[in-house]
Amino acid sequence: MSRRIYILRAIVIAVPLLISAAFASVDEDIPPDSWIYPAIEELTAAGDGPPWLLHTQPFTRRQVASYLHGLASDTADLDPGRLIVYRRLFAEFAGEVEEIARPAIDRIVLRTGIQPYLLTTQAKNRDGLNRAGGYLHTSVGRPGHWLARTRVRLDSDARYDTRFRGKPWKDNLTANIDDAYLKFLSGNFEAFWGRGRLKFGRSANDGLLLSGWYPPLDYGRLSYSTDRFRIMYFIAVLDNLLLNPGETAKRYLAGHRIDLRPWDFLELAAGEVIVFGGVNRPLEWNYLNPLTPYYWEQLNEDHDDNPLWNVEWSLRVQPGWEVYGEFLIDDFQIDFKSEPHQLGILIGAHAVAPFGMSRSYHTVEYSRVNTTVYGQNEAQNRYYYRRDMQGRVIPLGSRYGPDTDRWLYTCRYHAADWLDISAGIKRSRKGQRDIEDIQTSGVAYGVPFPSGVVDQRWDIFTDIDFQYRNLVFVGMHGGWSQRENEDNIAGNDQNLLLFEGRLLVNLQKIVGWTR
Repeated sequence: MSRRIYILRAIVIAVPLLISAAFASVDEDIPPDSWIYPAIEELTAAGDGPPWLLHTQPFTRRQVASYLHGLASDTADLDPGRLIVYRRLFAEFAGEVEEIARPAIDRIVLRTGIQPYLLTTQAKNRDGLNRAGGYLHTSVGRPGHWLARTRVRLDSDARYDTRFRGKPWKDNLTANIDDAYLKFLSGNFEAFWGRGRLKFGRSANDGLLLSGWYPPLDYGRLSYSTDRFRIMYFIAVLDNLLLNPGETAKRYLAGHRIDLRPWDFLELAAGEVIVFGGVNRPLEWNYLNPLTPYYWEQLNEDHDDNPLWNVEWSLRVQPGWEVYGEFLIDDFQIDFKSEPHQLGILIGAHAVAPFGMSRSYHTVEYSRVNTTVYGQNEAQNRYYYRRDMQGRVIPLGSRYGPDTDRWLYTCRYHAADWLDISAGIKRSRKGQRDIEDIQTSGVAYGVPFPSGVVDQRWDIFTDIDFQYRNLVFVGMHGGWSQRENEDNIAGNDQNLLLFEGRLLVNLQKIVGWTR
């Protein structure tokens, strides 16, 4: 019997046990790969978005439920596409909205749920991949005060999934703790400790400083938030790096960040992160301080660490039209001349039902990351998290790595409450530079972009997404990809037909009791 059948049997056996106890707290973080984020982005571009700051993810279920609970009941003048998005969100958060609507009493809220899934990936003239797996999650908390949560993920073959944290077991079977954390809340303050996700920026496709396209971090964060201001600090442990036999370098990531909304139509964010480490190097107090500039600290302490900065913005030009962007600075030169600054830029726009195209949602986006961004001469300071199951490094920043540019256009059409149809086109280039390339000296001026033999691709694709309330999700993705010099190999040209399919079932329920 195949390992997929074993996994499915285990999930089927677990369903009645979980549903009989099925219980989640409104303060849970929403994983950044959830469909909820693009739904919130669309409503924000339309001018109907929630009041909280959107550039830092994850959001919580409390935030979305409070937003839905406070909506006016008169929606007759809304575009039909936005009505569909609202109805899907209400179906997903019905339990949390009901919890928030209760009188203010001291309650303990719990949830246990199960999400089995099936995945298939096929490409012409290439080996296909069929997978089965599922998530098991449990949380318990006192709303507005504390929360404990864990989520386990099992998969029959997750070797190509960069968001999966783990190693293949027997016959590529994989399992891991996808998130596990404690959270404490008091008014506008929040403290988080454990394993979870973190993403910066308004792009649903990528991000330059922290993209979210990497496995969950083991980290702690502190934040103070209002609807118009947030300050946050975090510290994470990255993977250890074997430098020489018997020498293992510790690796850490620290960061601080400010989000602002000076006016309803404008949101700004800025942050600094630093990767540091070394053999037997402990966490250091200067990087545990949320208020010190890390760039200054590493210069003053004579450490060759790796700081990066970014600035983000989103501007709603008018209801239905929004532009957003991110600017990244890596390897800043304080003398402005010894080396070129290494930069990245991402800029995009959203349009909701433009020019009378009812039910549609459009995105156009361009990004560029220069040749040596994310790299560093010290191996332990390079800007990646860990290696995937194929041995390749997983970037913390743009999932495409350095020496790349890309432009993208997508259009989503809300055909019915249960059906979305999308189409898009993408043009991308990837040079030969990589995060792991050895840098023994300063970066020279005049390095071409993109460098060396360039992997160039045109991708045309369409998606059909079926969603029955918050219970069943079916996604189908098909496309054609024209590739020149694939994997930076001269003459390695390919024309591929691609297909991906996904089925996910979401079984959960909320209950609570008074203390």
